[in-house]
Amino acid sequence: MKKYIITLALTTLLSQSINGDEIKKTISRFNDDTIVQEDQSADYLKKGHDLYYGRNVDTDREEAFKWYQKAAADGIAEGHYRVGMMYLNGIGVNVDYPKAFEHLSKASDDGHGGATNDLGYMYDSGLHVEQDKAKAFKYYKKAAEKGEKTAQRNTALFYERGIGVEKNYGEAVKWYQKASEQGVTKAQNSLGILYQYGRGIPQNYELAAKWYLEGAKNGDANAQNNIGNLHSNGLGVEQDNTKAVEWFQKSANQGNAYGRYNLGLMYELGKGVPQNHEKAAELYQLATDQGLNLASNNLARFYQNGWGVMQDDNKAAALFRESADAGNMTAASNMGWMYENGKGVPQSYTEAVFWFKKSADANSKFGQYNLGRMYENGLGVPKDENTAIDHYRRAANQGHASAQIALDKLQGP
Repeated sequence: MKKYIITLALTTLLSQSINGDEIKKTISRFNDDTIVQEDQSADYLKKGHDLYYGRNVDTDREEAFKWYQKAAADGIAEGHYRVGMMYLNGIGVNVDYPKAFEHLSKASDDGHGGATNDLGYMYDSGLHVEQDKAKAFKYYKKAAEKGEKTAQRNTALFYERGIGVEKNYGEAVKWYQKASEQGVTKAQNSLGILYQYGRGIPQNYELAAKWYLEGAKNGDANAQNNIGNLHSNGLGVEQDNTKAVEWFQKSANQGNAYGRYNLGLMYELGKGVPQNHEKAAELYQLATDQGLNLASNNLARFYQNGWGVMQDDNKAAALFRESADAGNMTAASNMGWMYENGKGVPQSYTEAVFWFKKSADANSKFGQYNLGRMYENGLGVPKDENTAIDHYRRAANQGHASAQIALDKLQGP
């Protein structure tokens, strides 16, 4: 299974529906305002929300900003938060990080969770303030403890990766769980990953599938790819290539590189769809263009064999090298084969050994087997059957069938 890159949310999304009564509850009671003043401030916020979201009026973010300013001038935390958020993101007003920090600080001091989360983001990104991951974590966790869902996800992410705080998978699970229960799709996908790999919690494919499915239904492209993988492999759900393809397609439709790669793999192998090398090559190319080294290795194989594309050893070698340089050690072994056989590159056993060794040292069974061949036959290295046996054994222990055959031949009955 694959791992995925998870990006940090920029700021709290303004998607919730807020009515007049709820707005009044956001107003600070720690002042001497009269009821009339509170009603007036609530009216400012309501007008701001109506204009911001286009409720019974045309959407006008600039006018919304003006009404939020009025609420902020009355010392209302929600007003300060909205003004700060709009300065931070350049919504209805030009970006102004100092003013964003000023208003968010006032709202945070009055207990506003969203503002506290966004202050964490400013420290996280070094906007107006010196970048400070530890301070960012402090603000994220403070907001998370107030129930702010985006902050809960950010807190979990910092615990998972050890950013600004000591790595702690157990705490990451705790906060991803809270955010997931509030419908944060990226948290649902991340919680699924932790259950799948048993990080901070006992491995549980069924619960991994549950949270991937929640995220997938909510439109998260990574979760769609991940639930597709579970269906493809029958982990925690019934093995079903057709369902796998459906989810890979949804992920690919959103431009997800892993979704495109996995959908390409299904077309290559004819699983859940009729085999179609042209379609597979097209998907591998899209994923390669996004920098996915798994895809560039597979696309190289297609050029090497002329599957769905014109056969071209030069392109194959270039793509194997690109993939290997990006860390794909199967591609490094393939690059060695190209040098061994002089395909797309000048023939060189020395270069072949270099690439096979690079792959083998990274524990690739393909590199180990091929390096064993070179030592067995004295190609690019002195002939050494004992060293060959060592490499064959390492590959065979990882299930490489040809390595096991070679090992049996050298060791005898």
